[in-house]
Amino acid sequence: MLAQAAPGRDPEQFLLGERPHPIQFPNHRSAMQHAEFVSAELARAVDQGVVRVWDLPTRPVVVNGLLVVEQTDKLRLCMNPLQYERLTDVAAYLQRGEFCYATDDKSGYWQLATHPDSWPYLAVEWDGVTYYWPHLPFGLAPACRQYTALQRELFRPLRRHGVRLTFLIDDHLGVAASRAAALYQCRTTIMIMAALGFTLSWKKCRWIPAQQVRFLGLTVDSERLCFRVPDDKVAGLRALIAACSAPSAVLTPRQAARIAGKIMSLSLAVALAPLYSRLLSRAVAGHVSWDEAVGDPSAFLAEAAAFLVLLEGTNGTHTWCRGPAVILRLVGDASESAYAAFLPDGELGAERMVVPFSTAELARGDSSAERELRAVVLALRWLRDRAPSLAVGRTLQYQTDSQAASFCVVGQKGRNGCLMQVADVYRLCAQLQATPQLVWCPREGALQQRADALSKTEDRGQWSLHPDVFHWVLSQPQLRGRPLALDLFADASNTKVPGAFFSAYWSPGTRGIDALVQRWSPPARGPFRPLLYANPPFGLMGRTLSKLLAERADCLLIYPDWPRWWQALLRSLPIAAAWDLPARPDLFLPGPLARRPGPVVRRYRVRALLILWPRVPR
Repeated sequence: MLAQAAPGRDPEQFLLGERPHPIQFPNHRSAMQHAEFVSAELARAVDQGVVRVWDLPTRPVVVNGLLVVEQTDKLRLCMNPLQYERLTDVAAYLQRGEFCYATDDKSGYWQLATHPDSWPYLAVEWDGVTYYWPHLPFGLAPACRQYTALQRELFRPLRRHGVRLTFLIDDHLGVAASRAAALYQCRTTIMIMAALGFTLSWKKCRWIPAQQVRFLGLTVDSERLCFRVPDDKVAGLRALIAACSAPSAVLTPRQAARIAGKIMSLSLAVALAPLYSRLLSRAVAGHVSWDEAVGDPSAFLAEAAAFLVLLEGTNGTHTWCRGPAVILRLVGDASESAYAAFLPDGELGAERMVVPFSTAELARGDSSAERELRAVVLALRWLRDRAPSLAVGRTLQYQTDSQAASFCVVGQKGRNGCLMQVADVYRLCAQLQATPQLVWCPREGALQQRADALSKTEDRGQWSLHPDVFHWVLSQPQLRGRPLALDLFADASNTKVPGAFFSAYWSPGTRGIDALVQRWSPPARGPFRPLLYANPPFGLMGRTLSKLLAERADCLLIYPDWPRWWQALLRSLPIAAAWDLPARPDLFLPGPLARRPGPVVRRYRVRALLILWPRVPR
């Protein structure tokens, strides 16, 4: 700042000598953008005596720059910006069903006189006229402390008489057990403040006690015992994200910081909010670049939009008064090739989660903490898909052998990749109406040993048809370009129909577990039935053919021409076309859990059968 105010001079020289060196800082560009407001505000301050035109015999030592802070419904003239918000103390004493009221001092700082020795350092210049502040200006660094000290003395006797209240600078919230008591308390407070010379803002004060009162930007709700984001703030955040997401918009660091700042201000109402400003705060401090903090602008805006959806779905549900914790235990682990988790108390019987790494995850080389956090996310998705009622209203206690992962979730800190996983953890828990709790346990423990063994499970049936052969079959003219609607035997790592598959055990995106107990004949759309794809483990071929006969499903079936009992079933199936697949050693490729080559069929051929059932006229 010194270098900008005095170009060409050594800033260190201003800090040397027995007397302060005179300096004049330029006004902020916001003052020029709101020049009429600045002139009017200075004139009003001069009329009230809180600002005077400089008429002292010596020149001011410091002429400060003027700045205009833009708020939702007003402007504020400051010498520098300062913001601080905190109202967590309210949760400590507000009881369910009690009544609240709120007051707001109008131009509270102007009611405190400054010492004459400070006047040479509190000068400003506007339109060629130098002014100084004989009263406390907005934005002065010690102003909050001085005004808070004054307010503390004001409210000290009220607190001694049992009045429960919280104040932050010039805002004050009071609480009483009944409406009548709150009204008496509010009236008494106003009379005391008026007698001491304070001026209150009629627009911002909440004179009539209620169980939902707006205070410091959030609604304090004594019925639900929670902080709720007012509708106008939700609408403002939605409009800001929409404006930044417009096709012609370019996301600037200032806009990104503004979005993150608005989200951060909601942290008492939404537990996930601190994550969205963590990286941007590091960028402001210079620890990381803006590009690193924001990353891909579209991804940043997508995360902000996801937070907005979370806010709209959970606003007012983050209560600070919970009963005794009802714990649902999850145990998980991540190996070098798969994620695993199970419920040690058997709420889902013998079912467990084993999800192999995707090709992208294998190539990416994530850190161990990122892998462990990904295991937590997948375990929560598994629970959400399989039995969400188990988690409602409970504390989800996830046991892990990774201290780094537990620290990331508890403190909402870590590298970019970890933070994105932590965000998913909190989002999923919000959907489940549960509270996440990560507990570290040594890997030598029995449960962690079991989770580790699960993550290294070998699945010999996890193989898929070589992509080249698969696309060759799809190109055959008998298929007439019909798309595949469902992959019957697959998982997320090897499905031929992404987003539409059955799996042997839970897998992200699966439509059902165990294809042989699912329905295979979805309703027809247009002139054709949906065409299924089946590449089952060869040991299940007989049951697969029986299922096709029972449900009359159109299917592209990968079939080994073995002399087994189920060959007789083929005569009952309407085979429209058949193709011999090439005899190659890599015809079937193993998945991440297979750990050995796919089946090699040398003696007998492998065929692709197109099974099309005739349409039954209605």
